Amino acid sequence: MHYYEERKKRGGGKIIAVVIIAVVIVVVGLALFFNFDKLKYYFQNGEMPDPEATVTQTPEITPLPTATPEPVPPLNPAGDTVETRFNPPAGYVRSKVDEGSFGDYLRNFRLKGYGTVAKLADGTDNPTAPTDGVFDMDVRKNGLQQCADSIIRLYAEYRYARGEYEYITFDCYTTPVFVLDFSTWTQGNRIKANGSKLEWYKSDGATPGDTSYSTLRYYLDNVFLYANTYSLKNQMMSIDPTDLQVGDSLIITAAQTGGTDGHALLVVDVAVNKETGKKIFMLAEGNTPATEMYIVKDIKNDTVWFSLNEDGTFTKTAADGRVVTYPLDAFRRFRR
Repeated sequence: MHYYEERKKRGGGKIIAVVIIAVVIVVVGLALFFNFDKLKYYFQNGEMPDPEATVTQTPEITPLPTATPEPVPPLNPAGDTVETRFNPPAGYVRSKVDEGSFGDYLRNFRLKGYGTVAKLADGTDNPTAPTDGVFDMDVRKNGLQQCADSIIRLYAEYRYARGEYEYITFDCYTTPVFVLDFSTWTQGNRIKANGSKLEWYKSDGATPGDTSYSTLRYYLDNVFLYANTYSLKNQMMSIDPTDLQVGDSLIITAAQTGGTDGHALLVVDVAVNKETGKKIFMLAEGNTPATEMYIVKDIKNDTVWFSLNEDGTFTKTAADGRVVTYPLDAFRRFRR
């Protein structure tokens, strides 16, 4: 019994020794863990850090590199509409338009092949028109479809395609103002001049109820004959330039240009900067002499996108080199 008791006592001593060693290891490990920075400092500097020293230097942080946005090609030559041919610049997105709206109609209007030269009414090339985007819309040889008339033509074609004949109505530049509407025209009525006035008369050669496309074109020829920038501007409502939308117009009269003719531009697309909210817009125009409609280009900056001046006005360099500023009252929109 004495032998076994002796062994038991020795075994108990070993267990106690193991427990003590384990405790020491844990204590040392915790000490090292909580003083890791001090030990690292010791091995780097050969001395322990001063516990009363105040850290005054902010650790230097290297900023992450800024991602460079993918370059956006300005145009897709194969695109056959305003939307598919021209891309907004980097950082911009196209503004929303309601499906079936005039803005939607313009943004998706078919263009002739990239590089096609716009034609004048006599069939010759228009030497001053950019070739980035020419509207696939003819111009009669009678030369009546000029700048304001081109806008009238597009709006009338849009309403005609939707069967909304009651909206095809335009003011004539007469005293008093004569309202020439398509609905009355299709009833077999025509117009004639009586001094400085226009008046309706029943035409024996007209067919009441005829709403054919050829009738629309004949009606528009008469509108073009008597409408101009003055009458179209007064017919449309004034808008705030900051509210510019696809389908709006910029119209300036001859008195405002300082010349013999006014001018009218049509907004065919709008894009907005995602961060700043700044708007840019694309313009199309007809002109004098009568020409196929085309996308206007800022030759100086090699872009089809324009922006407003800081005061909300718009400045454009004309084909003949004249610099024309469109005042705040130039911004217009069809009332319906």
